[in-house]
Amino acid sequence: MKSFRDNIPTPPVRRIHQQFIAAPDNTHAIEADMAFHRAIAEASGNQMFRLILDALVKIGFASRQRTIGRVGKSTGIEHHAAILEAVERGDAGAAAAAMRHHITCAGEDMKLREQSPRPRT
Repeated sequence: MKSFRDNIPTPPVRRIHQQFIAAPDNTHAIEADMAFHRAIAEASGNQMFRLILDALVKIGFASRQRTIGRVGKSTGIEHHAAILEAVERGDAGAAAAAMRHHITCAGEDMKLREQSPRPRT
């Protein structure tokens, strides 16, 4: 039986993460961010999760324009690193917790108006 770590091909996910870090502008950052989530979804083996993610591509791009456009990509980089490190350790619980934290923070960033960004975590 494959372990959690074996299900996620970390070298390609790490390359995508590096593309996110190196993205020269928001459009490239958004594309790399979406590719990171797509790679995790594909590796999860959950076909329904992948189909839902694929169906939300347009909404996902628009939401990332809003979040990355407002608060930048540094929080996403930190969150993706935490997710990836947990995956590489084979710690499914930590990876799930890191992903939940990432999604919760992105939701908070979506709600921001002209107020100052929430504290980084």
